Amino acid sequence: MSTRYSSFKRWRALMLLGAGLMLVAIGCSTPQERYKLLSLVFDGVPDPDAALTRASHIRKTASGQTVYVHKPFADQKCDSCHLNTSDIFARAKVSPDICSKCHSDIQSEHKIIHGPVAVNMCLTCHSPHHSIQPHLLKSAVPKLCTQCHEQDTLTTAVPEHLDPKSSCITCHSGHGGDDRRFLKVASATTRPTPQPTTRPAGGSGVNR
Repeated sequence: MSTRYSSFKRWRALMLLGAGLMLVAIGCSTPQERYKLLSLVFDGVPDPDAALTRASHIRKTASGQTVYVHKPFADQKCDSCHLNTSDIFARAKVSPDICSKCHSDIQSEHKIIHGPVAVNMCLTCHSPHHSIQPHLLKSAVPKLCTQCHEQDTLTTAVPEHLDPKSSCITCHSGHGGDDRRFLKVASATTRPTPQPTTRPAGGSGVNR
């Protein structure tokens, strides 16, 4: 019994050692090398080069669909965003302000900044690697916007607000603007923001 138990312990130790070595190899290899290594053990591992061409940061899938790819990810410069460390579990971590290291102008280009942008919550709206949506958006608008802004709270004075398929970013900037509406272009047809009515002290009650 003790011999069988000792054999089991040796087998388990070898399995753990092999798994550890594989994790180290995966953490220090390119996507294609990881694919080849994982394919030795698992079935159905997607080939990173099969569906996407690696010509630029805008790619095409095998079906012809456009995929927008974050340039550091397309160039396989993972260390541009991820921690460069020997700890394979820490390599996935990034600093909270990592986006502003390359996109520092975003937080100062508008007078009023969209809340998620102001607090470095870029990943609320953007994918850090790739997306089928332009600008690396996580999903199409208005679905992306209505995760925070409920559509039934929008004013019905704007016809586009009544169309559930209307794109918010046609008129509004996702990063900020000159006022709280974040309108991209102010025009003569733009309705002013309603102002609260006031009643003069001792007046007749008629709004002026």
